This record gives sequence, structure tokens and C-alpha cells, in this order.
Amino acid sequence: MLLSSLRHARSPRIARAILAGAVAVSLGACVRPAMQAEPAPLASDRPSFSTGTSIAEVGHPLLEIGTTYARTDGANVLVIGEPTLRVGLSPRIELRLTAPNYLMVRPDAIRADGLGDAGIAAKVTLLAIPDGASRIHPHLSLLAGTSLPTGSETFGSDRALPSASLIAGWALSDRVGLGANLIWGQADVGGGTADTYAAVAGLSVSHTDRFGSFTELYSTRGPSADWDPASLQYGVTYLLRPSLQLDGHAGVRLKDTSEGYFLGFGLTRRF
Repeated sequence: MLLSSLRHARSPRIARAILAGAVAVSLGACVRPAMQAEPAPLASDRPSFSTGTSIAEVGHPLLEIGTTYARTDGANVLVIGEPTLRVGLSPRIELRLTAPNYLMVRPDAIRADGLGDAGIAAKVTLLAIPDGASRIHPHLSLLAGTSLPTGSETFGSDRALPSASLIAGWALSDRVGLGANLIWGQADVGGGTADTYAAVAGLSVSHTDRFGSFTELYSTRGPSADWDPASLQYGVTYLLRPSLQLDGHAGVRLKDTSEGYFLGFGLTRRF
């Protein structure tokens, strides 16, 4: 995702240029006698800033890729790749491997190109609510991982930087869901590290069996004591076939909108 790829940039100005990376759907398998099992719904974590509670289906890994352009604080940022491989280890545990993005930043006529850090993480279901059992109690998951010091000097870190997210999701109806994330991480600051935080809330809608959309509001807090202005993001997903989903998203910072917007596209492939 854009946020996780860029938040560890050595330059604080470049780090502030980081903006991030879908409708979260619970996985399930339906088996009919004497027939091949039907595919579970494709549950991508793209392209939203937040992460959904769903776990990749065992035996059917998901590959998520994309690209994002952002304009913020006088800098043009292009992120190419955004690759995440999600592998279900059990119905409640998912392994996530993130390869480095290729980053191009043009702040005030200064050129900066290079690779971000790779990463490894696991998502674990803490509380699973059966479909239709409750509209009040949330699905709960925990995502925890770390970056790996593999990136370039400009965009990478020379140390592993941990992060964790508490993820909640409510099924308000068969087609409408509410989600929230509380995110903690560490970033390079000078010769050491500092805590960073983010809070996200979003609404997702499955308009048809193929077309979905989401709207979310989020804010981040870097090493400074102040929260950044909130950003609003809207995105769409389209299921081209049962194992291939396309997506697009755009967002804007709610303060100084001319210097805080982004847009991107990508896809999710299930194997």
C-alpha cells in the first residue's frame, strides 16, 4: 500500500507526501454434493487506506497490485507496484508478503527515484460473527508485521520498522458494511524512531454481484504531536471474473485540497 511503502522515507518532507490502500467481504466456501466447490467471494484489501477483516482462502492466494499518483505539499509522487501477496494459512490466519514499490518523487525540482522497503505481516481473526447473526457486534481482526530494510537510501530504512492494526467490521445489511482501523507504526526520525498513528472509518456498498464502492475518512499522526488534516477517499471495484477484480480510487485532503489529492488503479488476482 502507498502508506506502508512511503512512511519510512528518510526525508520528513517526502514522508509527509505519503498517501494511501476495497470492499472487505467475509470468505466462505459452498460445496454441493457431486459437484466442484464454488469459489468463495473474492475479498480484496485494495484499494482502500484501511484493511478489511477477511482472510485469504486456504489454497487460493491473492495477489494485489496497483499504482497511485499523489500531489501533496508541492511534491508529485508516483508509486508503481503496490504488490502484496496474501496467503491463507488457516481459516483464521493469513500471511502477507509485500514486495518493494518503485517510487518517483519530484519535490521542488528535486528528483528522487528508488525502491521502498519490503514487508512481512500476519492477519489473525480475533472474533468472527456468523453472517446475519448480529448487526451490532463487529468482526475483529489484528494485523501485525514489520518492514524489511531492503529499499534504496532515499526511501528505505536501515532497520525493521514494526506496525500493527486493530480492524473492525460490521455487516449492516447483506450489501452494506461499516469498517474501522486503528493503526500504530514506527518511522525513522533522525538517528532513531518515533511512533506514528492513523484512524480510519469507512462505508462499503455492494451495488451488484460485480460492482462495489467504498467511502472512507482517515487521518494520520506522524512523529509530531499534531494529527494531519483528515482525508476523504472514494473507490470502486469491479469483478471482471470470479478470480479477477479491477479497482480505482481517488481522494483529497479536506484542508488545502489543491496540495493534497491522489488517484490510482489496480487489480486483485486469485490463484
